[in-house]
Amino acid sequence: MEGNDVSSPKNEPRKPRRLRTQTARPFSYEPQVPSPRDWVLPAFTVQDLGNPATSEVGSLQSGSPGASPEVHGSKAEGPTYRALDRQSEEIRIINVRNSRQGPQGQIVCQMCASSVKETFRDNCGLPYVAVSYAWGDVKVTENIVVDGHEVAIPRSLHGALKAIINATFLTSSEVDQVSIWADYLCINQHDTEERSSQVSMMDKIYQNAHSVAIWLGAGLEAADCDMLAKEIAAIEAFSSSSEWVEHCARMDRSYLKRLLLSLALLFSRSYFQRLWVATEIFNAKRIDVYFGTQKVSWAALQEISFALQQLPARHLVDEMLPIIYTVKDTSLDHSYSDDIDMDFMSPNQILKYHGPASLGRMLANKGTGSINHDDILEYLRIGRSKLARNPHDRVYALRGLFPESMRSTIRVDYSSQVKDLYIDTVTQILFGTRRLDAIREAIHFPPHTNNEDLPSWVMDLHHRNLISSLRSRVPEDDFHADRGQVQAEFVFPDEPFKRRVQIKAIPLGTIHAIGIALNAIGRISDYLAAFTNWRAIHLHDMKWRNAESPDGSTRAEEIRHFEFCETLMMKGHLPGENVDETDSHRQELRDECYTLFASLFTHRLPEQPLDEALRSYATLTSEQCAEKRQYFQETFAENMLGRCFCITEEGNLGLGTGYMNPNDLVVVPYVCATPVILRPCRGSLVYQYIGDVYIHGYMYGKAVEEEGSGKRRAEWYVIK
Repeated sequence: MEGNDVSSPKNEPRKPRRLRTQTARPFSYEPQVPSPRDWVLPAFTVQDLGNPATSEVGSLQSGSPGASPEVHGSKAEGPTYRALDRQSEEIRIINVRNSRQGPQGQIVCQMCASSVKETFRDNCGLPYVAVSYAWGDVKVTENIVVDGHEVAIPRSLHGALKAIINATFLTSSEVDQVSIWADYLCINQHDTEERSSQVSMMDKIYQNAHSVAIWLGAGLEAADCDMLAKEIAAIEAFSSSSEWVEHCARMDRSYLKRLLLSLALLFSRSYFQRLWVATEIFNAKRIDVYFGTQKVSWAALQEISFALQQLPARHLVDEMLPIIYTVKDTSLDHSYSDDIDMDFMSPNQILKYHGPASLGRMLANKGTGSINHDDILEYLRIGRSKLARNPHDRVYALRGLFPESMRSTIRVDYSSQVKDLYIDTVTQILFGTRRLDAIREAIHFPPHTNNEDLPSWVMDLHHRNLISSLRSRVPEDDFHADRGQVQAEFVFPDEPFKRRVQIKAIPLGTIHAIGIALNAIGRISDYLAAFTNWRAIHLHDMKWRNAESPDGSTRAEEIRHFEFCETLMMKGHLPGENVDETDSHRQELRDECYTLFASLFTHRLPEQPLDEALRSYATLTSEQCAEKRQYFQETFAENMLGRCFCITEEGNLGLGTGYMNPNDLVVVPYVCATPVILRPCRGSLVYQYIGDVYIHGYMYGKAVEEEGSGKRRAEWYVIK
């Protein structure tokens, strides 16, 4: 195997060489993740006119100096914002009257201001609708008329306004005005103080709205929009989502393909990648979803998303994939958003994990009022994969989900240092949970530049990483390496700066050998290459340990094979479980692992030579391997992605961050769900946090038990 020669010559009289280091780490690729749009706004100027008391306060005026965007050959005048009264928590809203259009059919509106504490009935007529949308490309604009002057707004917002206005006036002839709040128009984006003030009220703005309007854009054929609206609304007639799945099974095949494709295109909209979406939806009293000319309820769309997760994978992958590329090339308008690249994401993944499903865990506590610091950590974890245009928004966008006790401690200030904001957020979670799991979210692989010079134990919230912290696939069996411990022990030796944290942890020894690291965008060939390398290192280490031990036996080798496969599956032994009584189950896991990998080698890489023992497991046909695709993804791929195999000095097998090196130290902190890896800094007693790690046999409290029996002793470690 290139990079690590782990073979041993036959009839070699000496003991096998002890493998200590990896000679090559063939990983140099950092995945290209979508970046937010370049948020370029027209030039704004602010004139502070004191604290006006009329409804014209905050109106949008024309005539600001500087270049204004051109639209269809005509120039829109740059707007000028008047100051809001921050003490009374004023916001701006726009009013649109029925049958009022500009000379070219433009939207005509007036802007007024009132306190967010009021109902807006006195000042602005109807209760307002808060718009939730993706800005899209702000250089692609349409004109509207505000207070008698043309103003250029992003085409995405223009589409949202048209959809809301048309739906409002078409459904009720008695309604002659609709009031709307939209951040692009109603907040002066170039006034840092105003933006900070308005963002601090974002939860109130959406809470006090009569309804929240989600705009998913156009870009679908009208017939497809009609079909989507019909089927989304129809799910409310079924008593359960499983009944809707059965309803789909009875559909005409071509109609079902078209429906699923349209849903995949809808769920791929970048709206669902926006970080701000969580706060906007979480605080809404009523939510309507608009796309094209259609309007559906958010509850129905959520139910559709849940039902799609129950559809068989082969329905979606085998039948949808061929038509995705045909339709994607002819889709109508992509100026509304940066959609997910369907060449990268399969339709099955989009339907099951994107759309409303991507927000499910963040919205689980909506309306319950039972949010704790563990929930906040989960919000930050999920939010890191979302889009946000400003590093501050990684915290501010989720502030509306936080409990009041923590929300009040986070002052929204876009002029503050991002480094201090992230450190303060993590330390608040540490103190709030009295656990150290927050440091496990500091993901350092694939390597990336930390522009904020954060301490190694603080998560870089603005870095979109495809790798997540370790967790069990079965929530009720989630890892508890700290089982029996009640409260974490940590201090900040450099108070008040909090650049270093000192933790108490139980050492498990150093890393002895590692395999190649699997990159962050794993393909089947990458998984197979990693498996080959890791198994070779495991076999070499097993030979060395058998040679060192006079009582080495076939039974000991069999157990080591069990442990290797269980490590890849991250299936540790639960407390109280008798390992000897589960021997048959361990054999099943080993056979499942070796059979699937050996068979995949046979069909995907037939020229790859396999050793005789592994080749004997290659019994699955190509069709059977295809049917195991989802099983492979959930059982192996999710565990292996971004990680590498390791063996400690004590012989414990592990699977952890691809950032690890030989001689790194493995410890189980007080109190933390998994072991973590620390790297000693040269010439000092300070350590760098590297990442979390699965250590077979130590995921459910064994280290704590060994400390209690005197076999191990906890120590203090300073991490910078």
